[in-house]
Amino acid sequence: MMKNYTNELLDLNKSLEIDPNNVFALSNRGEIYKLICKYNEALLDFNKLLNIEPNNVLALSGRGTIYRKLNRYEDSLSDFNKLLKIKPNDIFSLNNRGEIYCLMNRYEDAISDFNLILKIEPNNVLALNNRGASYCTIDKQEEALLDFNLSLEIEPNNVFALSNRGAIYFTMNEYEEALSDFNLSLEIEPNNVLALSNRGAIYRINFVNKYKEALSDLNKSLKIDPNNVFTLNNRGATYRLMNKYEDALLDFNLSLNIESNNSFALNSRGELYRIMKRYNEALLDLNNSLKMDIFNAFALSNRGATYLMMNKYEYALSDLNTSLKIKPYDAFALSNRGVTYRMINKYDEALLDLNKSLKINSKDTFALKNRGVTNYMLNKYQQSLLDLNKSLEIEPNDAFALSYRGATYHMINNYQQSLLDLNKSLEIEPNNAFTLSYRGATYRMMKMYEKALLDINKSLEIDPDNVFAICNREAIYKITNQHKEDVLFDLNKSSLSNREAIYRIKNKFNDTLSDLNKLLEIESDNVSALSSRGAIYYILNKYQQSLLDLNKSLEIEPNNAFALSYRGATYHMMKMYEKALLDINKSLEIEQNDAFALSYRGATYYMLKKYQQSLLDLNKSLEIEPNDAFALSYLGATYYMLNNYQQSLLNLNKSLEIESNNTFALSYRGATYRIMEIFEQVIRN
Repeated sequence: MMKNYTNELLDLNKSLEIDPNNVFALSNRGEIYKLICKYNEALLDFNKLLNIEPNNVLALSGRGTIYRKLNRYEDSLSDFNKLLKIKPNDIFSLNNRGEIYCLMNRYEDAISDFNLILKIEPNNVLALNNRGASYCTIDKQEEALLDFNLSLEIEPNNVFALSNRGAIYFTMNEYEEALSDFNLSLEIEPNNVLALSNRGAIYRINFVNKYKEALSDLNKSLKIDPNNVFTLNNRGATYRLMNKYEDALLDFNLSLNIESNNSFALNSRGELYRIMKRYNEALLDLNNSLKMDIFNAFALSNRGATYLMMNKYEYALSDLNTSLKIKPYDAFALSNRGVTYRMINKYDEALLDLNKSLKINSKDTFALKNRGVTNYMLNKYQQSLLDLNKSLEIEPNDAFALSYRGATYHMINNYQQSLLDLNKSLEIEPNNAFTLSYRGATYRMMKMYEKALLDINKSLEIDPDNVFAICNREAIYKITNQHKEDVLFDLNKSSLSNREAIYRIKNKFNDTLSDLNKLLEIESDNVSALSSRGAIYYILNKYQQSLLDLNKSLEIEPNNAFALSYRGATYHMMKMYEKALLDINKSLEIEQNDAFALSYRGATYYMLKKYQQSLLDLNKSLEIEPNDAFALSYLGATYYMLNNYQQSLLNLNKSLEIESNNTFALSYRGATYRIMEIFEQVIRN
């Protein structure tokens, strides 16, 4: 073919040496240069020809086509517009102009040109295909489908029409029809990128066991077109389903390097980061996605699930509620909202959501095990077992489900079964404090005290605030006569005796209450459990319930400093100051440096207007715990009452830096400022 062009070019060159303005020769040489991709030489000939004959149709068409290939769309459009003024019904020019409009994202103009062609030639396959593709781009799927159907009636093996119709069926979730079109398309043209990438996506979405086939198609497609964002996204999503998280991450990263605002890639990478427990990175991606579309239910539900894992329950609920307004039957959002409700002890609401989620997807292990845990928290142990059993049939090595089934068996006194589950759970997660504490408790009930202590001690190394473990350890010490002074009051060393720690772990108290309730069902006179529950009731402002537990604890063990200090604090909050002093004094005889007891005795002296004694206790307390906002606020108030306003202000400011909404400190600081202003006015006067 090239040899012929060479001969033709020799003749045309010779002709143009004799007659440089020979229109016929310029036109033919320009056309040959165009065919052999020598676009600059072709342009020289067409430009020269059009200087001689401005309305030469062949030159306008040839130059317009070259401009299009060089991405000079405005220049190309100008030539085809001029040509169509000369020949309004020229199908080649109408089609080229329509395609240029598509390249310029002017789809309505493109469709107008394709309509004109189809009025002239109703069965023009190229125009039908181009109009169908334009309709697709502006989301007119039904109109597009009509065009591709008609095109395929005329040319049943037209690959462009087959692959594009398959893509439409794909977006309409009609996967069988889509697959049929892609299969036929790939029989004819095995390297068709559109068909390969879409068939790979269908294998991922619609066929659980066809991930390898999906990867085969997507890999082949990416060898041909390495920067195809759609294909990269789908391969990343396939890797995620195969639990190949690092491979998935590579694909989503590549996709976002090419198209930084791709919503699918941002959402998918955000979801992947959540699964990989990289929560801050997950939030970055999901936040960016939601900046583009605030009503994206997928992004909202995944951000809600991320907040849940970060223990930010209010944020989680906000996102999950919004997501469920958009997609009310989203099983993922329902199950995560159910778990969020469980974490804030709204068990009825939790069950409603988890039940609804399991109606949609009865084999969702996440929902099953969490409904099992919710029933466990409600002491519905048989119902709990049903769900946990079903979950473990699907995922036998789920450490969380095994741990809670072990705890459930413990509660129904089936200690052998409990041990089996807890052992298996700890093989998977050896450092789970909850599981260790329950295995320790189970060993205790089986009178295997050495093993029990090993587990409970290890549990408390991991989570020193585990009151359930503390109570079980003290019970073992009593049984084994190891109840010595240095271990007598484990609770005095726990977070319940440190106000700063109380604020840190406050969200865990309802879970702790549940564990203590269960422990006290079995051992109603467990002093540590009674004292702990009394302390938690106090923290939750349930003073009558606090007193009931602390009184019972002190009937059994009258010199328990922890229980005495908390009963004193409870009396203080109930304005029974003399009783408060009796308990706190007794507590401080046993534990002289207990900052908690000292701060409450200081506060009680303040209420009794014994300011010097108040100062002594509050200062001593703050030497031990310098950042106790409660002690600082009362010290500030005491200095105020002694007219030492500078010292008052120093302590109140520090208290409010730690606890900015403390109304007691705020009111005294306001009063201090007012007094200091009056003094300043007097001095000025």
